[in-house]
Order: sequence, then C-alpha cells, then structure tokens
Amino acid sequence: MADKPADAIVFVRELTQGGGWNGPNANDAKIAFMNGAIQATGTLDDMEPAPTEVAWKDGTRQAVSLVSATSAFAAMVAELKASCVGCDETAQLHVTGADLTTRQAVTSHGNASVPVWQFTFASGEEPIDPISYVAVKDRVGPQDWPHWRDHASFTDPAYATAADARITIAFLGGACDASHSIVAVESALAVVPIITTVVRPGACTAQGILYGLELQLASPLGNRVVLDAGSGFPVPVYPEEPPALQPG
Repeated sequence: MADKPADAIVFVRELTQGGGWNGPNANDAKIAFMNGAIQATGTLDDMEPAPTEVAWKDGTRQAVSLVSATSAFAAMVAELKASCVGCDETAQLHVTGADLTTRQAVTSHGNASVPVWQFTFASGEEPIDPISYVAVKDRVGPQDWPHWRDHASFTDPAYATAADARITIAFLGGACDASHSIVAVESALAVVPIITTVVRPGACTAQGILYGLELQLASPLGNRVVLDAGSGFPVPVYPEEPPALQPG
C-alpha cells in the first residue's frame, strides 16, 4: 500500500472483533451489527490518545500512534456498511461509550497484543463478546485489499522468526496430491511463495490435508510480509515451531 508508512502494522483478520447476543432480540441485534446499523448515543472521545505499543509473543514491540474513539467508531461502522450493501437496516444498536484497552489480534507476524477501542452498548443490547476496533493509526487491514471477502482461505499460516532465512509454509492440499515444490519471489517488502502441485492419477477422496513445505529465502525474513500467491493477501507468520504438518 503506497500510502502507508513502511512500518505500518499489517492485520490479516478484520479490525472489528466481538459480537454474539442473547435474549429475544438476539437475531435483530446480530443483523443490525452486521449491517453497521449502529448509532453513537453517548459522547465518544475525539482526541487521539498518547502513543503506546503493539507487543508480539516473541517479545518484539513496536511503538504506535493511535486514533480517537470517534475515528475508530466511524471506521468500524463504515466497514460494516460496506460489506453489507443493500441490507435491511430496520434495527439499530446504540453505543454509549468507548474504553481504550488491549486485545489479541492476528498480524502478518503472528498474534499480538494490540490497543483497541472497546465499545459499550445500551442496556439490553450488550454483546456476549465485547465489540472492539483496532486503535492503531498506521495500519493495513484486510479491507485495504480489493475483493478481500471473496478470499476466505488466504490465511493458511507460515512459521519463522524475523532472523530466519528458512521458513515453513503451511497450505491446504488434497489427498490426491503426489508431490509439491516451492519457490519464492522476493522483494525488499514482501515474500511470495509459489507452490506447484503434481496430482496423483486415478480416483481418490476429496479430503483436504494441511501440508508444510520449507522455503529457503535469499536473506532473512526481517520485517517483510509473506503474501498469498493466489489472492495477494498477507498471511500470518508465527514465530513459534509449526504444528505437525504433512510433509509436502
């Protein structure tokens, strides 16, 4: 994203988290939320909080500037509305306030503790899981990629630390697959793994299998993003050891 700073944090899941409702109006509340039919009936802070940090599980930390609660609320509603063109908006939810807190989020470098604005709702409209929106100012989110909702399977992970030049790529293959090979296209900003599959002839099941291939890079991964070759979307890269994967 040319308009984003080089150190912008890349999120590979939606910036809004939370939801779920109980009670007789649960279905209406769920539909209203999915439609972005939400009004702020309380006063939301329009001042940007002091900078803070995003912290990853491996101890990596990055200082970040934050957006105001007002900006976060407006962005959340706009993104929900954009994903639900033509939806019925007869129901409404009402936000009465917002608190700055932290929450786990999936980034291009794995899970991180991220500052979020967590919204409070009017009595009787409270979600089971509190609804929050990422408060990081310099960020890239899924909505920044065209047609990102059409690619629900772009999040198969990779495993490496920033210091590793050899990384493990996980991907969903078929039981008919005889073999896989992998190469990478690399730049200063990104790594794109390209996987070639040879399919075994004859009848077989349609079972999906999570395979793993090791990819040798020309240089350590560093802060580069790993992109899915099919969609161009970022995939999460976790610094821990990969789980048991079927060898490719």
